[in-house]
Amino acid sequence: MVSAITKPTNKGFTLVETIVTLVIVTLIMLLGWQGMKLAQVRPTKPQFEANFDAHWQSMRAQAQRKGQVEKVEFRDGVVVFGRDKVDYPGHFRLNDAVTVKILPTGYVAPQTIHLEDGQEEFKIVFSLGGGDYRFQG
Repeated sequence: MVSAITKPTNKGFTLVETIVTLVIVTLIMLLGWQGMKLAQVRPTKPQFEANFDAHWQSMRAQAQRKGQVEKVEFRDGVVVFGRDKVDYPGHFRLNDAVTVKILPTGYVAPQTIHLEDGQEEFKIVFSLGGGDYRFQG
């Protein structure tokens, strides 16, 4: 009697199949992440004003508490308060980067920050003394 010899069957994935699957999943995740990054929602003017005010008051208090100069940087698309960032409203952009220094007394030199979106202008006007400011536009 002749017995049939059966080959063992391998029901697992090969290394090549596993690598191809991982590459495809990685590409899908990267594309989805980039899409979410592009769909980031910019704040409205009232949201920006509220965020700016909270961060500004915090930086003024920090300058006075530490007795040192604090800097607020206006860059393209964002205001930088130390480690925190506040996005400009809508599609507003800044032409030139500006740094506003808050002295230990809370004093800020008078100046105006101009933001534009091509059709409309939005200004942050710093008044003489005390670090007071107002929004225009």
